[in-house]
Amino acid sequence: MKMLMLRFHAQVLLLFLALVLFATAPHLGLAAADLSVPSRFPSQGTIPTPDTLQGCGGARFVSSNGDFETEVLVQVNRIRQEHHLPPLKRHPDLDASARFHAADMAMENYFSHSSYDLVNGELVESCAWSERIRTYYGDWWSVAENIAAGFATPADVVQAWMDSPGHRANILSETNWEIGIGYFEGPGLYRRYWVQDFARPNDRYPLVLDGDAPVTETGDLSVYIYGDWKDVRFRTDDGPWSPWRPFQRPLTYRLEGVAGLHTVHAEMRTEEGFVKTASDEIVLSQSNIQPALSDLPERLTFTFFTETGQIQP
Repeated sequence: MKMLMLRFHAQVLLLFLALVLFATAPHLGLAAADLSVPSRFPSQGTIPTPDTLQGCGGARFVSSNGDFETEVLVQVNRIRQEHHLPPLKRHPDLDASARFHAADMAMENYFSHSSYDLVNGELVESCAWSERIRTYYGDWWSVAENIAAGFATPADVVQAWMDSPGHRANILSETNWEIGIGYFEGPGLYRRYWVQDFARPNDRYPLVLDGDAPVTETGDLSVYIYGDWKDVRFRTDDGPWSPWRPFQRPLTYRLEGVAGLHTVHAEMRTEEGFVKTASDEIVLSQSNIQPALSDLPERLTFTFFTETGQIQP
């Protein structure tokens, strides 16, 4: 059995769509042992406790399964690309909000956008969903949220969201630019809890490399920058800035460096000359620096000694 629920939230003349997708566990007749916390749960690092699961949050938890969260992002941005929409930029503060809520629902056994606390054994509403996001994300221009429970894989939950018109609208929205994903497995009735938090920041313009992919093999990057600009320039880490070039979509950039994590910085300039900055990180899987052959003489002479088998310049 699956049930859909819609929630609307209005604030400062803006209407924010809050959508809930509710799913039962695949088998309601599972034995208690089958609904227990999986073995990896104790190794999460920061384990939620009643003291950290209070009010609008603030605590930051490590995911039950970071690979699941990453796969949700990959699928969402793939779907957006198929619909000719820009990629969403993953933001750590939205991740923190989503993980807190997934953990809170899993550990205190409820399913709602609003946060609840256990008071004398009873669940009491303690925080609106938008205020919980504000606790982590700060000054947002717009927000939205999808939640789900009971789905076993990223593919299952993303497909369920896409099959629901309201959740699909959140995933395909052009209003929000950033996303956070939370997944948590815990002792709640539905065991697996999923949260997507979407937002658009005030006066900040995300830069997204290769659809927010974590790794590049070649360093040849596609670049999406939100906003409208006259021109743009880039640099890698603390290297020199490239020349200014006209802003257009799509943009490309060649990241050159040794294997490892790199930051690509951008400066975007308006017609009036105002400049904004943005950056994104990506791992270069292998060095792509060409060895420089410089400061060599025009001619080199070597002598081979047959007696010793040695070569000397």
